Amino acid sequence: MSRLAKIFIADRHRPSTRYGMGLLVFALIFCATLWMQIHAVDLAAQTYLDSRLAGSSSIAKTLQSVFAKLKSDVTALPCSDEFKRQLHEIAYLPDGLSEFIYAPERVPLCSTGGLAVQQVQLGTPDFELADASIWLDRDLSFIGLAGRSATLVYEHPFVVVVPPAETAVEVPWWLAAETVLVDRKSGWAHRSGTIGLFHHLEYPAQSATSVLAGTLTRMRCAAEGFVCVIAEADLFALAGRWSPVVLASFVLSLAIAASAAMRLDRAAVSYWSFERRLLRRLSQDTIACRYQPVMELTSGQIEGCEVLARWRDVDGSIVPPAAFLPVIERFELTRDLTRFVAVRAYDELSEIVPAGDRLSVAFNIFPRDLDSTFLAEVFRDFLVDPRFDIVIEIIEHEALLANAQSEIEALGRLGFRTFIDDFGTGYSTINLLGDLAVDGVKLDRAFAMAPEGSLKSQLLEHAVRMIHASGREVVVEGVETAECMARLRLLDEEIASVQGFFIAPPLEAADFRHILLRRRRPQAALCAA
Repeated sequence: MSRLAKIFIADRHRPSTRYGMGLLVFALIFCATLWMQIHAVDLAAQTYLDSRLAGSSSIAKTLQSVFAKLKSDVTALPCSDEFKRQLHEIAYLPDGLSEFIYAPERVPLCSTGGLAVQQVQLGTPDFELADASIWLDRDLSFIGLAGRSATLVYEHPFVVVVPPAETAVEVPWWLAAETVLVDRKSGWAHRSGTIGLFHHLEYPAQSATSVLAGTLTRMRCAAEGFVCVIAEADLFALAGRWSPVVLASFVLSLAIAASAAMRLDRAAVSYWSFERRLLRRLSQDTIACRYQPVMELTSGQIEGCEVLARWRDVDGSIVPPAAFLPVIERFELTRDLTRFVAVRAYDELSEIVPAGDRLSVAFNIFPRDLDSTFLAEVFRDFLVDPRFDIVIEIIEHEALLANAQSEIEALGRLGFRTFIDDFGTGYSTINLLGDLAVDGVKLDRAFAMAPEGSLKSQLLEHAVRMIHASGREVVVEGVETAECMARLRLLDEEIASVQGFFIAPPLEAADFRHILLRRRRPQAALCAA
């Protein structure tokens, strides 16, 4: 799934996916058109088979009826005048069968023809069925009909002469047909039509289609299973005759495929857009947490961490918050995100923080979600666990609500500590330090990362002094180098904590666990490890 998603997500693959979809649509439409045409041929072939078998089924039913009448109505002394009269009465019935032979033990004694009968053994039949024996194309000289031949069907003690049938069903020009007699024990025999069609089928298979060979073969057997008709259509001959239709199908398929490819491409771009992927897949399972250690500046010990949200895309890649937070805010999914992060963080941190230890855990909260009731419910597992102190960092890129002060006070009573995050950017002002009962301020990374001697670097000390004057703690983020760390230690104003890549980057839970195992070691030793 992830490999397929990468194809649709990456812009560089878009032309090839568009052409691929167009080719796929064309192939499907063209193949569907060909299938419909082949299906029409198949139906026509099967209609022909049904017509051919109708005559065979009729003969089988007639034979069954004639044998029943012979056995029930011919009761006189065999070969007597009355016996022959009874035979003649059945022969005059309008069923097409008029020649009967009395042949007990398969030796002819008399017949309806009135001619001299040679009392000779009929010999081994071509087909020995359960209730009948059949001789094919047997010469009738033995009953005085020299020069004629017919099929003999024997059911003790009578033989019915079945003359050659003339089919009235015309074979279409594109179809070759063969009629055979089939018996599992006795084998099979060609009766009429194109020789060899049945031989190509593996009986009892009823069909075989080879588009590459240009043939479609179908077989249908009578209900009795003895007479089978095989029909083979020449698809190439049909294609040549229907070339305008095939060409029209090809052109139509191209036109539809081009239109469908454009529509599918637009739909795919929309479906696989980052925004749609995020909205479709944002869940507890796709949220990943990273933990950036926060170090106490004076002691160099790791006192806590900031929990940073990441999102796992459909291709398995990890997406940073700068890419997905604007979508989260625009679709008002901030509370869902906060809940997912809180659950994920507690599941992971509760596994790696040992009993008796204590860790400060900071979470970024959108100003719109500064709701003590909501936050108490979301972070209830952290609040009741003595291993954790919870810090709420209010993200300062939108204006605070009018009731922010009352909510901060309520959070304090519940056991939360509250900080203003990214101070010095967005909507943060000096007035906030006087108006809100926050516990501290986290200075934006731009102060610590500013080159030494720059205006931003010089403002760092003034910002720290101002925050201290308001009675709030100061946390500086963005500490990237040893020089930056040394500069912070030399400031006259005390800085409570620092974080940044010089200390440690945002870590997965397993890596953060190793940091916690060494948390009692000073910062210098930590950075050297």
